Amino acid sequence: MVQIGSIISSISAIISTLNNVRNGSKTVTSTRECYHGERHIENDLTAELQQTMSKKLTEEQMAKGRKRFLDANPDVARRIAALTEKDAEFAAIALKDLRDMETMKAFSEYAKAHGKDSQELFLSCIADTAEEFVQLNEARLQAIQRAIGL
Repeated sequence: MVQIGSIISSISAIISTLNNVRNGSKTVTSTRECYHGERHIENDLTAELQQTMSKKLTEEQMAKGRKRFLDANPDVARRIAALTEKDAEFAAIALKDLRDMETMKAFSEYAKAHGKDSQELFLSCIADTAEEFVQLNEARLQAIQRAIGL
């Protein structure tokens, strides 16, 4: 009986964490400072979910979503375009990868500020039709269910 209670408790904790992430709550797991003094907050669970999502999407879909977001948010697009090779060297990654990461970070911040689920909103940027959005979102929800063992 103790084992079942422990399993239920673990599943409840996972579901609670996923709901917190879905509702925009963040549990800070680490912070880092970059050379220009800006403090970056990393959230391992959010990053893990985004990585899972990006594995299910093609690079073309990811690029389409980022482009549509930047096209709709010119201030963010200018900030991302202003990133330099020096920024990328400091982060020890390629400039394109840095710009992609910072775009996704800005996208997550935008979603949170507007009370939206960032993954669902990103899928809406990718989808060309309502039917495509429903398919993409159903696949995402199934992946989450598999990840938590449901």
